[in-house]
Amino acid sequence: MTSDRGSQAALTPTCEASPDQAWAAAVLRLLETSGSTFGLFVRIENPTGCSGEIRARYEDLARSHRLLNVRQVAYTIFPQSLYEKSGRSTERLFERYNRPGGAYDRVKAGRWGTYFRRMTHQEVAVKGSVTVVNQLRDLIQMLRERPKVYKAAYSIAVARPGDSRRTMGGPCLDHICLQLDRHGGRRTLSLLALYRSQNFVQRALGNYVGLGQLQAFLCEQTGYEMGRLSVVASHATIEADSPSRVSWPTRPELRRLCEAAMRR
Repeated sequence: MTSDRGSQAALTPTCEASPDQAWAAAVLRLLETSGSTFGLFVRIENPTGCSGEIRARYEDLARSHRLLNVRQVAYTIFPQSLYEKSGRSTERLFERYNRPGGAYDRVKAGRWGTYFRRMTHQEVAVKGSVTVVNQLRDLIQMLRERPKVYKAAYSIAVARPGDSRRTMGGPCLDHICLQLDRHGGRRTLSLLALYRSQNFVQRALGNYVGLGQLQAFLCEQTGYEMGRLSVVASHATIEADSPSRVSWPTRPELRRLCEAAMRR
């Protein structure tokens, strides 16, 4: 059980320059608790500034324990390689991902799909018929066309009614808020993402990379400059994601990797 001390400590934001340093700082904090806590708040100043060296070390650790790699996790949030293959075109990206037999079908997602699918292909019942809502397309259009900067008007809904019935195996990313600001002639776009639960061994680093890529995509398509990335984990843990796992990184392994990341 998480101690009161660990839970309270997590309420203070962890502010770091890059995704890998933010991830490492969060894991080190979790290592000082029982391994899990509530209300972990991470702030990343440069969301696309991940170190290749630290990422490579993490990938080695993940491979040795048969965990998902960073790209596999990030791809569920934003398919960066497909975006580049699509000539950095929004419409080509959306079409190639969502068309029958496209990238989404090839991913062979689980029961609830992928985050990017939910952002770009949300089926909604309207007056007795079903229409498909592409939240990213709508946001990009509004940000391009509206001259006024609405600081907290835009968000991306990932969770759906009924998701909470799945106590395990459902989507962990719940909601994304866009935070817009204007400083003189500069306009910045920051993101705040809320996770109902986040595993910092298996997924958090990939989550940060994918969210940073999504943020960069929105900035590129709207003319906004990159702001910071903030991520709140309602529940954060470094514990094994399944009782059946036969291999999971030890605390000394995690500590060595994270301390190396913080020394950069």
